[in-house]
Amino acid sequence: MAFFSFKNQKKTQRTVSFYDRENRIQNATDLKFFFNQTASLTTSAPITFRGIPLSDITLEEIEAQLGEPIYIFDHQCRIAGHLVYYYKKKVEQLTLLTQLHFINEVFLLAVTKFSSDYVLGDADKTRLTAQIIKNYPGITLNPEQHTLKFKDADGHVIFTEDNVFCFLHYVSNSNRVQKLKTQINWENLAQTTSDTTNESIDNFI
Repeated sequence: MAFFSFKNQKKTQRTVSFYDRENRIQNATDLKFFFNQTASLTTSAPITFRGIPLSDITLEEIEAQLGEPIYIFDHQCRIAGHLVYYYKKKVEQLTLLTQLHFINEVFLLAVTKFSSDYVLGDADKTRLTAQIIKNYPGITLNPEQHTLKFKDADGHVIFTEDNVFCFLHYVSNSNRVQKLKTQINWENLAQTTSDTTNESIDNFI
């Protein structure tokens, strides 16, 4: 989308906890959710992020296109090899916070969160979804619904999430991602990322 431009941005002083909260892949359940994404609608155009086909995204390509990230969140204590690169940009009264997820240097996911100084309005959301639909032939969804989901011929998926903010997700289905799925020890990962205990919530009310 034309309004994505992150170069020469200023670094922020956000704490680690902020970026931890923003992180869209917290645990094994989240990782499986994005690994298993698919869609019924298909566009004839390849899904790209900043003009880069999702299968071609590398750390070097991202830094060449977007510049230096404002923060690199090291999540390897919970998911081995997981690093999240954050970029932030103010465009036309909207704030764009983008996170790019790499596991063992394999690109999996990009998410842009659109927000404003006030509540993000329906007109803003409609404009965003309309621009996405315009970029991809064969997608005839209603932009006023603010939610869309489709894939390309290679199985890469793009979808929006509409709540107080608007989130735009780009999910890679590259050969490297498919190989990565088979290399993860899901049993160990589930144990490492679990926050559950045997305590009852009744004891805290």
